[in-house]
Amino acid sequence: MRAIGHPVVHVRLSSEAPDLDVFVLEEVDGNGNSTYLTQGKLRASHRGLSRAPFDNLALPWHNHFQSERQPIPAEMPVERVFDFLSTAYEFSKEKSIRLTIAFADADNFDTPVIDPAPEVHLLRGKDHPSLVQLPVVQSR
Repeated sequence: MRAIGHPVVHVRLSSEAPDLDVFVLEEVDGNGNSTYLTQGKLRASHRGLSRAPFDNLALPWHNHFQSERQPIPAEMPVERVFDFLSTAYEFSKEKSIRLTIAFADADNFDTPVIDPAPEVHLLRGKDHPSLVQLPVVQSR
């Protein structure tokens, strides 16, 4: 399978923290070795979706306006939808795709320290589907 473009992730979570950052898409072989593919990030309070002021390839758009910030309601599920950096990758049939969820990336993003660390619940299943949309192209 070939993916070319911006993967889009839909992550549902709940936490007692008023704000969080989420970051990485990987491929994993049978021995557990992973290959970094791409990443995206979005602060939870900036999760509101808006219409882009230009053609942005139909990707999720977030204005990041102070007036549109939405703290995470305590222990209530919220959905975060955002795109990853563009990638071009051919996935191997023998390997798996893994979405790695991290709430900090000290080398690349200024994430506020929350002390003590909050409890975060990643939600999945029929009631709270979390997923990754890959921009798959047909092989020739």
